[in-house]
Amino acid sequence: MADFEARIVAVLSADIAAYATLERDALPQAERALAQLKDALAVLTTKHNGTLAEAYGAILRATFVSAADAVSCAVALQDTLDERNKGLPEGDQVDTRTGVALGTVAQREGVLTGAGVEQADALRQMGEAGDVFISGAVFEQARAVVGTTFAAEGVRTVADQEIAVYVLDPARASRQQEKRQWQSRWEQHQHAWGKHRERHYDRMRRRFERENERDGRHARHGGRSEEHTSELQS
Repeated sequence: MADFEARIVAVLSADIAAYATLERDALPQAERALAQLKDALAVLTTKHNGTLAEAYGAILRATFVSAADAVSCAVALQDTLDERNKGLPEGDQVDTRTGVALGTVAQREGVLTGAGVEQADALRQMGEAGDVFISGAVFEQARAVVGTTFAAEGVRTVADQEIAVYVLDPARASRQQEKRQWQSRWEQHQHAWGKHRERHYDRMRRRFERENERDGRHARHGGRSEEHTSELQS
């Protein structure tokens, strides 16, 4: 990504929870987890109209013109990793922390700087494994997207500023995800029922055609029998 002058954007900051400890105790595992986070974030950033910045050590950042896109990306990232972690042993799971803030950002030699970056990093550092923290400014702009999946955490000191903070609420997010899953299942059921109905109609059509054909044969044979009887009588 080319360098740019200061502008106001939404910044997503993500890392691996307890990465320093993991790197010290299990370097291959730490490197593997970071690589998997990079791959997932690269795909989702593009999908949500963002731009991935160069990694700053073990910290990954992306910028978005829209706060709603940034929040959608952050939630999708957590959902993707949660789904991936299911059934995996603890050593193979990827646990992340994410922060999203809105503010002035500039880029020099591939490194993002500015108030937006400082707030996003500070929000990320407030979290533990699986946490997504966003600023009040992001919440207000992305209200239609975040819905009830974020809970108010009150006013906190973030990067030397007092701001409202919101956190991804696991319970509410779980209900939202369950709702999406049930909707998906219902759509699959509707699709399957449509296919079943098509097969049923097709069977009925073939049965109707067979009956018509059988009735036609009977009619033809019956006509010939009547002619044969008349000839015998004469």
